[in-house]
Amino acid sequence: MKKNVDRLKRIWVWLVPVLAILVIYATLTLAKNTGKNKTEQKAVGFPATKVTEVSGSIMKLAFVPGGISFQQGETTKVDLWLTPKKGLSLDGINLTISFNPEFLQITQIETPKLFSSVIEDKEVEKDGKIHLIFLEEKTPGVFLQTPTKLLTLTIKSRALGEGEMTLMTEGKETVITQTKTSKKVLFDYGNLKVVVN
Repeated sequence: MKKNVDRLKRIWVWLVPVLAILVIYATLTLAKNTGKNKTEQKAVGFPATKVTEVSGSIMKLAFVPGGISFQQGETTKVDLWLTPKKGLSLDGINLTISFNPEFLQITQIETPKLFSSVIEDKEVEKDGKIHLIFLEEKTPGVFLQTPTKLLTLTIKSRALGEGEMTLMTEGKETVITQTKTSKKVLFDYGNLKVVVN
């Protein structure tokens, strides 16, 4: 019995300091990683701005989520989705999104390989507009039947307040064209409500 007690004492002599070092290391590592991505925290989504419905529309173009709230100086990502009401093929999209560059900064625009070419205006910050042209050179165009992600924006907040990222529509700048007819497609649209607090 005395042998077992002596053996346990020898184990405790080195086990306690090792456990203490592991606890301190884990605490420091967690604290370091928590502060590391402080500016890339997840924004809180909230109910979207109302989707504007257009008579005769055959698809919807809307931000997901439709509303976000995050802290000043933080970044977050939002997606823009195309949702057809029925299957259709597209030749291209001329897309313009408007925002206040004093309120928000666009740090990255990601476009999945949906269309054969994407032309991006590199002067985003100057006029507060994102302008992209999506073109499909192959016949029969890009066939859409289910909701499809068109792009992802990484947004950084610059100032406190509320605002919107607006899809420029009503014959101004955003145009979606259908294959074969090059006919403009009527679409419902949902803007992005942004709150920075």
